[in-house]
Amino acid sequence: MVSQGAASIIYIWVISSKKGCLRFSFRYIRFGGTIFKEIFKIWIPILIYQLLSSISMGLTNTAASSYGDSAVAAFGVILRIMALGTYVVFGFLKGYQPVAGYNYGAKNYDRLNEATKVCLKWSAVFCVAVAILLILFPSQMVAQFSKNDTELIRIGSKALRANGILFALFGFEQVSMSLFLAPGYGMQGWLKVQSADAMENILHIEKSPSTQRADSDF
Repeated sequence: MVSQGAASIIYIWVISSKKGCLRFSFRYIRFGGTIFKEIFKIWIPILIYQLLSSISMGLTNTAASSYGDSAVAAFGVILRIMALGTYVVFGFLKGYQPVAGYNYGAKNYDRLNEATKVCLKWSAVFCVAVAILLILFPSQMVAQFSKNDTELIRIGSKALRANGILFALFGFEQVSMSLFLAPGYGMQGWLKVQSADAMENILHIEKSPSTQRADSDF
């Protein structure tokens, strides 16, 4: 919340100071079907994915509650740890998407390919490095949140190691999605990468018997 507010203030200050190349004025605002169409092409796929992800997380918490407070707390810890890695990848994408979109529109495909290769390379290197740490040191990471709850550490360590294995490909997945979103192919990008992941999580949680012991799930 604080960081978003600070970023908004900086944006407003830069635009209102007229020191940059951007100029904002209400008289330039136009409403039209073409503009809304381009916005919704990107917004709707992302909205659907966010909804599916929220449903997936809600079902996960509901399923974890059957195993006690330690299991629920373990999922909360895992989300916080994984967020540290995912936010860095999103930072890569924030820089990549404008470059990809502008060069695609300018038909500068050589620079688009170069930018894609650079982003794929460094996001892959980062994700593999993080995945190795998550696989090798899950107990130490989870213990930073609760040193006394051995059950939380046990469950969280196993789940965090599983997340680490999957995180190795997270950078490739996100860059692939952004490669479609940046030129305006929102639905293709969503179908290619994201929808399958979210639906798979939901179906897996729904099929998991809540009467099983936590050991079998983690």
